[in-house]
Formats: sequence, structure tokens, C-alpha cells
Amino acid sequence: MSISHAMSAAHFSRCAFEVDLNNKNILCANVSAAIFCSVAFMEAAINEWASNQESEIDSWLKNQKVAKKIKATDFKSFDREGILNKYDISLLSKDRKKFDRGSKIIQHAEALIKLRNNLTHYKGDWLDSGTPEMLGSGSSHLTQYWPDMNLMVFKKRGIKGTWEQKEYAEWATITAINLVDNFFAELGIPSIVEHVQKDLKTRLDTLSPQCFCVTSPSS
Repeated sequence: MSISHAMSAAHFSRCAFEVDLNNKNILCANVSAAIFCSVAFMEAAINEWASNQESEIDSWLKNQKVAKKIKATDFKSFDREGILNKYDISLLSKDRKKFDRGSKIIQHAEALIKLRNNLTHYKGDWLDSGTPEMLGSGSSHLTQYWPDMNLMVFKKRGIKGTWEQKEYAEWATITAINLVDNFFAELGIPSIVEHVQKDLKTRLDTLSPQCFCVTSPSS
């Protein structure tokens, strides 16, 4: 199922690049679908892997002291952890180092999950824009949220707008694939999407997604 989510995200990314930019409703439909499918891929991928390692993860969790960031005490409670915590638990249970939260891969993954959450649990004034008197107290335009997000997505400053741009669909897809690929690289085994690279192109004129951030697997 996780691979299906990855291929769906890539499909919606390609669709976003083919949409007439004057048709904003269809563009937004494809971009939001890519964002949702990308996060679904990240979570489904670790859930699937962990389900085959249940006894090891269960044993590791039962031997750990309860930490502020990891609340799970056994495999049954593993599913209630956040997505990135699931990856950390899985790596630690295999005597690997957990992900460096300061790395670009994790920063992008965290930003993607936060964006998905903002779109899913939408607050009425989150996208308020315009003059100061037009902004509700919860407007994302009261902070550096969009300048920071656009810098992350476009890799340059000065880009205007919010998530309703085709590049966000591509970024979401690549971010999710990078995270999953890096997880399997840390384990020293092939990524689960290695055999479907041709289905993961994010634009019709590309053969495969281009990674924008690479870290070396821990030794």
C-alpha cells in the first residue's frame, strides 16, 4: 500500500505540472492530493516495515525508559507515535542512530507533515492575507511561515504565494521519497521504491525525482 501512495503522489505532481494555471481549482486539487499522498506514503512505509519487525520493536520499547519524545511502551502503542518518532524507534531497535532532526531531509519532512496538518485541521484565518486589519490572529502571514516554506520549496528567496503552486506537489513527493530512501539506506538495505523509479517521476519530462538533500548513512 505504501508504494501505491508514493506512485499516487508522483501522479498528482505530474498532473499539477500539466494543468492550465488559470484553472486554480484543478491545480489546487492536484497539489493537495500530492501533499496528502506523500505524507500517507511516509507513514504507511514505516508502518509496513515495522509490522514485520513487531517482536524486535516490542522488545526494544519494553526495555526503554519512558522519554518525553517517545511515549510508546510496546508495539501496541507504537502506532500512536508521530511519523518521525516511528522512524526513530525503528532505527534504534536495529542499533542504528535515530534521524538527525537538524538534517535537511528531516527539516523538509517535518515541514511537509506540518503543512499537511495545517491543511487537514484548517483554521478559519490561517490563510488570511492582505493589509494588517484583514489578518486574523491565526493568519500564517503574520509570521515567516510562507517565506520560509517558499525558500524550502523553491530554494531561493523572494518567491510569493502559498502551497497552491505546482512546485509544492513536486516538493512533497520528493521529500517523502527522500525520507523513506534514507531510512532504508541507514539500515543498509534497498529502498522499497527502488524497483518503481519510473513511476515516481514528478514531471513528464523527468525520469525520476531529483533529490535535493542527501546525507550519508550512518556507519
